[in-house]
Amino acid sequence: MIRALVVPESLSHTASWWRSWGPLAQMSREYENFTPIALDAVDWTVMRFCSLAFIQAPHHFKMWQIANMARSHKVPVVIDVDDDVWDMPRGNPGRVALTRDMI
Repeated sequence: MIRALVVPESLSHTASWWRSWGPLAQMSREYENFTPIALDAVDWTVMRFCSLAFIQAPHHFKMWQIANMARSHKVPVVIDVDDDVWDMPRGNPGRVALTRDMI
């Protein structure tokens, strides 16, 4: 059984559906041993239950905390980034999180 923790940018945002929930929901229909999971709160007990963590557009510090928690529990992390992380405009909300540029 593959249990994928899904951490989208927003549970109700259209882009989250097309970039995370839509494809993962389709996978759950095609593969009976694949189950996407979404929760408001994630701690080590949840992480130990998961086979992988899928993080979509990690613009918030909380999302990176979840990624680090997954890594510390040896849970593979898949990150969906649609930005050029090597050339992000200053106005992009993910710039600080992805480039660690605090200016």
